[in-house]
Order: sequence, then C-alpha cells, then structure tokens
Amino acid sequence: MDVTENLTIASIAEGNALDDIVELHLDAFAGYLNTLLGRGYLKSFITWFIRNKGTIALVAIDDHQKVVGYALCAPVGYSARLTRDLFWGTAIRIATRPWLMWNGRFRGRVVERIKNLIRPRENPSQALELPEPSMSLVAIGVASANRRSKIGQCLIQAVESRARSLHMRSLVLSVYEDATAARRFYEQCGWRLCSSVVLPGVLLRYCRLLDDA
Repeated sequence: MDVTENLTIASIAEGNALDDIVELHLDAFAGYLNTLLGRGYLKSFITWFIRNKGTIALVAIDDHQKVVGYALCAPVGYSARLTRDLFWGTAIRIATRPWLMWNGRFRGRVVERIKNLIRPRENPSQALELPEPSMSLVAIGVASANRRSKIGQCLIQAVESRARSLHMRSLVLSVYEDATAARRFYEQCGWRLCSSVVLPGVLLRYCRLLDDA
C-alpha cells in the first residue's frame, strides 16, 4: 500500500517522537550492531544529530500521526566528533555487555572508531574525488510494516532537498557489500557505487552528486 500521499516529513524534535524513532530503529535494524547497545545508546545517538548544527534529522509521519520512517545526515568527517561526544556512554554500555566483543563485526567497528578518534581517517569525499562540501547519509529506516510503500524514497528525496538547502554538492553513504536489498534501494534512488574495490564483508561507498541530480 502506498501511504506517501498523506505522509509528512519534518525535522526531528526531542520529545515523544524520539522514543518512537528508537523503537522503529530497533524494528527496522533488528540484530544490527548499534541496536545491540540498547535503547539508551540509540536515544543518545539520534539526539546528537538533533542538537548539532549543520546536520539533518528527519522523521516521516503518516496520517494517523504514527512514525513510519526517519533519516540522519551529517557533514563528512562527523564520525570522530560523534565518537568523542558519545564515548563514555558507549564505553559503559559495552562494559555491561562484554559478550558483544565476541561479535567480530562489532569488535571491528569498535576498533575502527577508536582509531578514527586518535587519528581521523582520510575524508571520504576527498578520497572519492566528490564535489565538496559533502554530507554522509548515516542512517535511514522505515518501519517493517510500511516497507514497499515508497516512504524510503520520500525520505531520500527530502534528504537530498535539505542537503541542497545547506549548499551541499554531494552525498555519500556506507553499506555492507552483502546488504543486497539496501544496495538495490539506493541504486533505484539514483545513487551509484563509488568504491574502487569490492570485497566480501566490507563497507562499500555509494555516492549521489547534487549539482546535476
């Protein structure tokens, strides 16, 4: 069912909608790495995008005032700052869930974040020779009950529109190579694979040029 005719997309504000977005994330990304840290972490994570200048935090609400999707973006290079701002809360949650470190992918992301905190890695937009300034699409989620209803496409369009209003010239995102459904979705929305190497189990880069989009 297409519900986009009565869909409202707005900026996320702190309050009741934030709890709804956390629940949607847990539903949409069940089993993914950041869901393993619990609701408290997710609430802090989303709040970071609400409070920081130059970010994009959007929520999709249907005609019954139900949260059915959301999207988060930040200027390229945000990762070190996000890691620093959430470091102690994240560390406490990992300490109370030591079994998470047995998850190889989770452990790898933790190590990557710590390395990036100590020595920020190369700006991906520069590495991929993308027009600058550039933003990262950090997260986009749609409630499982509302899949195939074009809500994701509406959110992507809203993100691109908002990025243009911030004078961004390109967008970039990371997705796992084996996430075939997500990759197909981005490609249908006009994004293109821009990684130079494709290896199983690694993060790939998808890009969207806004100058001629």
